[in-house]
Amino acid sequence: TYGYDSQGRLTRVEPQKTGEPSVASNYSYDKAGNILAVGNAVTNYVYNDASQLVSSNGTTTGWSYDKAGNETAAAP
Repeated sequence: TYGYDSQGRLTRVEPQKTGEPSVASNYSYDKAGNILAVGNAVTNYVYNDASQLVSSNGTTTGWSYDKAGNETAAAP
């Protein structure tokens, strides 16, 4: 089952498997439409003013961008 907000962004995913407990993942977004958090355990994302990802769960090393804004390196 999928849930969407008024802007058509994915907000909830709940797998449907017969005979198994269902674990849902929730998604939240900032005003620019960037994903801020995913899941019940919550993965948090932080973006700079150019909407480029700079941190995931407090890890800030590993992301870099060129002058055109293209990602040139990503954290593992």
